[in-house]
Amino acid sequence: MDKQLAAIKTTRGKLVSTSRGLATIFLIIFILYCAAHVAVFLYTALLPDGFSYLGPSTLAGISPFIIPSISGGFTVFLLWRIFREIGCNASPFTPLRVRQIRALGFLFLATAICGFFITPGADVGAVNGDAHMLIESDASASDSIHVDATSFMISIVCFALSFIFSYGATLEQETDDLV
Repeated sequence: MDKQLAAIKTTRGKLVSTSRGLATIFLIIFILYCAAHVAVFLYTALLPDGFSYLGPSTLAGISPFIIPSISGGFTVFLLWRIFREIGCNASPFTPLRVRQIRALGFLFLATAICGFFITPGADVGAVNGDAHMLIESDASASDSIHVDATSFMISIVCFALSFIFSYGATLEQETDDLV
């Protein structure tokens, strides 16, 4: 029994230290991601002389381009929160973690769904001759429909993981009640 407790403590220590490192990495990524997107959006909103808008100009037209950017920011933020909480010695198997993982699934699903509404060959941003500042570019998909299969698959994996974490949270609650 002492060997099992020692193994559990060792594994828990590795989990906490790895989570702290990942939390730091995701925080740095989140800050850089937000700074880059704010710079691009401000640049296109406050158009410099000689530049003109490229792509759809209505909110409905640019929404399929902006929603994945916002979704990406929330995804990195949620990953930071998950790893920060586990790095602070919180249990990975809690109802909060289940909701966070489901939220990740919905964010990836939103990104994949927005891809259906992007006009093939469309760019959104600003242009001045050869100089481009693009929010999003789908110019490579000439006449085809954009299907983001990766985001769909990650969404499915997140939903499956949420059920696994839900089961783990239930088992942990039962063990805590026994002790």
